[in-house]
Amino acid sequence: MGSNFMLGDGSFGAFTFYAREHQAEECNSHGLPLTPNTILMTGRFEGMRNIQHNNLCAYLDLLKCNGERMVCVSEYYKDSLETRMKQKYSFTHLGAAQLAAELTDALSYLHERNMAASFLCTESVLFNKNGNVKLFNYGFCHITDYGNFVDFALESPRYISPELLLSQSKDLHIAMATKSNIWSLGIILLEVFMECHLYPDLFLKNGLATLFTCLLRFVRNSQRGGATPLDGLLETHGLAEKPMDTNLKSFLELCLVPLPSKRSSAHSLLSHVYLKVAKNKKDSDNLPKLVSIRNPFDGERVTEKIEVPSPYSSSSMSTGEANVILKEDHLSSCSLQEVYFLWSLAGGDLNNELSKASLVTNRPPVLSLPCVVAQDIKEFGVEEDSIHLYDDTVVTLPMEQLRKRLQSKGIEDYYPIMPDPEVVKNDRRSVVNDSEQLLQLSKLPLQIKEKDIDYQFHRLILYRRLLEAYPYTKELIITEAIVDVCPLNRGPIWAALLDVHGDIVSRYDEIDKESATPTDRQIAVDIPRCHQYHLLLASTTGQFKFNRLLKAWVRDHPHLVYWQGLDSLCAPFLSLNFNDEALAYASFCSFIDKYLTNFFLKDNSPVMQEYLAIFLQLIAYHDPVVFNRLDTIGFFPDLYAIPWFLTMFTHVFPLDKVYHLWDTLLLGNPSFPLFVGVSILVQLRNELLSYDFNECIMMFSDLPDINIHQCVTEAGRLYHITPPSLYLRTQGKPQEPLDNFHGPPEACKVPLSIESLRLECSPQLSAHDLISLCKLESRAIGYERVSKTPPNSKDPNDPLLWRDLGTKGRNGEVIVIDIRTQEEFESGHMMSSYNLPHYEGTFLPNGDLTGSPETACLREREWDFIVILAGKGDQAATFARQLVRLNFHHVCTLNGGAGVLRSLGLLSSVLE
Repeated sequence: MGSNFMLGDGSFGAFTFYAREHQAEECNSHGLPLTPNTILMTGRFEGMRNIQHNNLCAYLDLLKCNGERMVCVSEYYKDSLETRMKQKYSFTHLGAAQLAAELTDALSYLHERNMAASFLCTESVLFNKNGNVKLFNYGFCHITDYGNFVDFALESPRYISPELLLSQSKDLHIAMATKSNIWSLGIILLEVFMECHLYPDLFLKNGLATLFTCLLRFVRNSQRGGATPLDGLLETHGLAEKPMDTNLKSFLELCLVPLPSKRSSAHSLLSHVYLKVAKNKKDSDNLPKLVSIRNPFDGERVTEKIEVPSPYSSSSMSTGEANVILKEDHLSSCSLQEVYFLWSLAGGDLNNELSKASLVTNRPPVLSLPCVVAQDIKEFGVEEDSIHLYDDTVVTLPMEQLRKRLQSKGIEDYYPIMPDPEVVKNDRRSVVNDSEQLLQLSKLPLQIKEKDIDYQFHRLILYRRLLEAYPYTKELIITEAIVDVCPLNRGPIWAALLDVHGDIVSRYDEIDKESATPTDRQIAVDIPRCHQYHLLLASTTGQFKFNRLLKAWVRDHPHLVYWQGLDSLCAPFLSLNFNDEALAYASFCSFIDKYLTNFFLKDNSPVMQEYLAIFLQLIAYHDPVVFNRLDTIGFFPDLYAIPWFLTMFTHVFPLDKVYHLWDTLLLGNPSFPLFVGVSILVQLRNELLSYDFNECIMMFSDLPDINIHQCVTEAGRLYHITPPSLYLRTQGKPQEPLDNFHGPPEACKVPLSIESLRLECSPQLSAHDLISLCKLESRAIGYERVSKTPPNSKDPNDPLLWRDLGTKGRNGEVIVIDIRTQEEFESGHMMSSYNLPHYEGTFLPNGDLTGSPETACLREREWDFIVILAGKGDQAATFARQLVRLNFHHVCTLNGGAGVLRSLGLLSSVLE
């Protein structure tokens, strides 16, 4: 979930550099162009977000600008060791020991994670207001794959180790880099002791020879009399007689060993006696604090109410005192990732800040043209940028505007009162309803809400609080997700909506993700083609994680098979949980289990055919005009909708649209995606009504731009007005209408075969839903006995019923058309139903309605819910198809016909 460190007295620092550009003729083993180094670095950078150590500055962002320019953003402090040395700052014995201890501890932390610090020098050693070390710009070795992605050195020349100076190879590996860090550490501590730089005028162009000469002197001295490189350095600078603490000298001698194999490691140095003094004297209260954020997916199952602690809730501190602390630092209760997110919303612009510092300059395109372009596309005469390769200038990002925007926030804003989840479950009342300002902001378009800092601040704090107490707060998270989802916390919010819990890390680690599987070749082919515009997914790191997740799913689900499209389905979860594979995998599996049950069987034809048949019926039900047009040209869902539903639209939409679509889709039941598909056709209605078959094929091969907000709203409206039995599936997971049904068995819908579904263009309504729609429960056998309240056509806890869709209730009323003979109708019929005997005075030979008084009810109530009631046979389906051909909306037939109503006691004879 990102870094949990607080900002404190720090700020954000940004610096820029160039990635090494591939030559035009460079290709990989498959003959394809090499992945740009900017993308490769973006993937490797994400791992740096997980670095959390008291003595390391947290990395926040790595952005790709024009060309190969990259901008890195990190935690930053203005007070550095270099500044102190220029100011002739003298460290006490304890202060120097504490500096050594904190630097060694930071290096040991990195080395244990197979990372080495880059640019380790006095400029990169920063201090916070408590005097604690914060190592800066240490991640370049990892980000650049130890220099393979850039054309500049990763070491400061004054602190470079002998082996790197003498090495003729450009390949820097982890073992060499970690030992080089120990040499640099020794030089830094020696300079602190000497209170000056060893080589103040050392530059890459003319100073390496001086350092090389000094190293040769070290070797000669070590060969006679047992002298050490440290003795040679002290003698060279006239400090041989200066008294040095014995423990410090021993520590430096372990660091300044010319042979890296004999040089100590950071881990072994931690136990050195010199550092024990600092450890015994260090005041733990001076350490940077972590924001107390509980990981809701660490395996701990919360079953009771949790009071999330507040740092301002001690008995000795009043609310007024807490507000005073907040006014001193309005960002004191937010993690660095949260502060950076809010800074961006408060008008923060990296390019603008870099331009002010002249690190980024706009050049006319004509000045970038080469003078000569050879036949092999090599360019000559291109003027280099004034800032090339790497610039160590750090631009401090201003925080004043963000602090000003948050100065009115009080303790109640940072720690809102959480309602009881059980109460919320019944009324689905969001926290935004308690604030008039938030309520008005919540009604704005999604694009505006996601850019509004005041609104996102409250949503950010609220979701953090809810996630801390998950799964106890699951109902609260669902309620708030109905309003919207905070972009920064979308990954864990989705996991909560999918009911991910338990020890997901252990379960994921137990899966074999390394051994070969029969699907490896297909996975290797699919991954490089999946959402490659997304920098993280296109990187080598992203593809490696992609491969692990898909192989884990294949291993963990032996009864299922890998289908093309599974990679697209995995992409949203990986992109949102890039640094938490276990959470991405658990969410991925829960999503498939809920929305794509049995879709990945070896023979998924029954599941897919039923899904497409119901989809086609819903098109006819909600938009018969489009249905008739597509039926006329022979453009059926089999030709375009399979990728939609098999990948839940991730194959046809970019990820930014998938995020907003799934924010709502995760609130619906497994059949909700059907309505998303219908809403897409509604949005493309004009094109579909004018295009022929070939034009439709072309349009759906490259889907036009779809307004996702409009699509989601329309899908929710259609879902809301559709009785559940019309989209009830038998091949998938059992759905709510059957699970929550309270009534006689006769009122249940009898499942239809796939053949029957494909033959009928109108869906079948269950007697249960008809009773609910017509409010006939008082006469239905068994309903009064089961419940005093009328049965609902949908689960009252269904979150989508509570979304503001701009509509009240269902559109229109129910009209029941009884197409049995007059004799059968008089012997028993529903009250207020109309008798239109099948094709007896109802339709003309050309299929139009007759002008008889009996058909007038249909013409007058075209947009009402039309239920066709028949006896035995397929007369109801035929009659319904004829109405659909006449463009009647909301046409359905009654499952079981008149017989089921008779068994329920809902048919009255004329004599009655």
